Amino acid sequence: MALSEGLLGTLTMKMLDTFVSIFLAVLWFSAFNQFIRTFKVGTWFPFAAEVVCFVQVMVLYYVAMTVAWLWRDRQVHLTTFTVCGAHYIAFAGIGATTSVQESLSAAVGDEWSVWSSVTSFAFVVMAIGFLMVVYALTWTFFRVDKTDDHSFQRSIDEMEIDITGLVSSFLATQAVRQAITGKFPQKHFFLQSAAWRSYPSSALQRNLMLAWSVMLTFVAAMVLPMFEEWSIKKGDRWTHLGFRFLKVFMVMMVAWGYLVWGSWQFYSQFNGDRMYGNMLFASLCTFVVLTVLYLLSMLQESDKVTSETARETNNITVSGLSLVAAWSWEHCFSLAFDVIGYRYDVGFEGLVPKLFMATAIPVILIPTYVKHVRAAVLAAEEAEEEEEEERKVRILERAGMTPQATGGTSPSRQHGQSPQSEPFAAATASSPLH
Repeated sequence: MALSEGLLGTLTMKMLDTFVSIFLAVLWFSAFNQFIRTFKVGTWFPFAAEVVCFVQVMVLYYVAMTVAWLWRDRQVHLTTFTVCGAHYIAFAGIGATTSVQESLSAAVGDEWSVWSSVTSFAFVVMAIGFLMVVYALTWTFFRVDKTDDHSFQRSIDEMEIDITGLVSSFLATQAVRQAITGKFPQKHFFLQSAAWRSYPSSALQRNLMLAWSVMLTFVAAMVLPMFEEWSIKKGDRWTHLGFRFLKVFMVMMVAWGYLVWGSWQFYSQFNGDRMYGNMLFASLCTFVVLTVLYLLSMLQESDKVTSETARETNNITVSGLSLVAAWSWEHCFSLAFDVIGYRYDVGFEGLVPKLFMATAIPVILIPTYVKHVRAAVLAAEEAEEEEEEERKVRILERAGMTPQATGGTSPSRQHGQSPQSEPFAAATASSPLH
């Protein structure tokens, strides 16, 4: 499928791009998580593990910002670093926030308390607000005078939104799971394969999760294209970034929902070997994802789908599908790393072999990933940018607005955007999360 010409090859390459970046992030975070367990960081003081994860998030974020600035003229290196870095930082962010979410939820009531569930959802808003403040400070004190570096700005915007979208969607899914099951899910279910089946789910709970996922799917399909058209007409940078976040958040929520429902449904019937079960579930998810990608490519390349809104609705599902495939295999990766760390333990409870794998595997994998997968995705995105600009021009013309000759839009000045920032708005108008 990846070697196919046309849209099928493009969509499959995008799926592989997300898959590899998540795999690398899982590899690195597995080694870091082992460090936390080996040195019993959680016993140092209350919430010690969460504090260490939080410090790691902030350090990695500003390291990523610095490296991205140094590589601003090397597009392939820049985008590879920010894409992989976004997933790893998001994992660390999830690790730093889930325990706090659980503690706050338990502090205001028991597991079935309404206030407990409300607190879990309120914490999602608090986490988003905190990240927005961090990004605003970074923009004010570091990025505002670098708007001419379009590639750098766009890569950082994508990294920041991907981090916020992944962390907030994960926390929101945890809150939904708590509301459905009456129990807060185990910490780091993405690094504990047994946690997926630790809570025996009833048929009612599985049906509620499926209904929630289907509802989110229809809401995303109906609302996101309308919000995108509104953001194009408004034309300013912050509206565009707000839509980008909403888009990532909704797509990831849909992906988490189907993934949780699928795991509940699968493990309600499967009671065999853990690794075999993980591999069987991952293979099933991958088959479903590839089938959906194949059907999407057939519909978009046929005359059956002619609406621009319908095409855009199809495009935004690719990231969610990629997440489902990557996370289903992640449990196999994580369990395999634990087994290798246990079998080849030379001290420090398996930390040494995990650190070795976290160093050796990327050295082997990244060159092929950059040369073949990331390069193909970047080439496809460049072609999509031209189509996207033409689509924006048509939307503006239908709304009676005159597009700018430079590829920007006249509404940017109408809404108070300075002429200096117009090229930057045009440069940040596209997204890899289609």
